[in-house]
Amino acid sequence: MPGAVLPHPASAYDPSQDRLRSAADLAKVYEPVPEGPTVTYCNTGHSAALDWFALSEVLGRKGVRMYDGSMSDWTQDPARPVATGPA
Repeated sequence: MPGAVLPHPASAYDPSQDRLRSAADLAKVYEPVPEGPTVTYCNTGHSAALDWFALSEVLGRKGVRMYDGSMSDWTQDPARPVATGPA
């Protein structure tokens, strides 16, 4: 989606501890996401749930919502903009 910021949800997970990273580490992972209203999404809505949880519930950001249809839904309407190119 045009203007999207892409922190990879896997960055929020610490495989050595088999859990989410600490709140301080999550703040660094999600630092590129501007403050204010935020909508998380991915391809099908599964990974977006982790981003929503980290931003809203762990970091306490207000106005964070999840687009559960994500790109699978978004791309069903050819009138909706899609940005392509290097991440």
